[in-house]
Amino acid sequence: TNINTLAEIYGKSPTAWKHSANEYGEINSNYGHLVYSEKYHNQFENALMELVSNRDSRRATMVYTRPSIWVEYDENGKNDFICTNAQSVYIRNNRLHMVSQMRSNDVVFGYKNDYAWARYLMQGFVERYNDINPSEKIRMGHLYWQVQNLHVYERHFNLVKP
Repeated sequence: TNINTLAEIYGKSPTAWKHSANEYGEINSNYGHLVYSEKYHNQFENALMELVSNRDSRRATMVYTRPSIWVEYDENGKNDFICTNAQSVYIRNNRLHMVSQMRSNDVVFGYKNDYAWARYLMQGFVERYNDINPSEKIRMGHLYWQVQNLHVYERHFNLVKP
């Protein structure tokens, strides 16, 4: 949750994260932290176990945006109001499907990264589920993208064809 760690690992932090981080380098939108950490209740594992216990469940959801974001998004100069609201996974006809619900999605940079993250999670669900239930294997299904605000920033207008 700190971009200074990225700088230590890769030699620099992405410019977009520099604009989002506060004076200490802290951010909110570390999606891996939001779904895998104990702090946020091991959401990936909880969603997986929900599917393992009930293949027809509609509860296998990971929630990214929390009510406290209203006081956290701008603390100490931060500008990071989490863009993904939630992701839900379903098993239907032996396929794992995901619905990714986005509050805000930048077409040029955000979408590509968010899509890659969603597919990574889906693959993780399929692999872990199949490891736990080898007699009930599932495959990758569809990724459904719901976006409240899909946008292109002015600096990228030249990439949009009229």
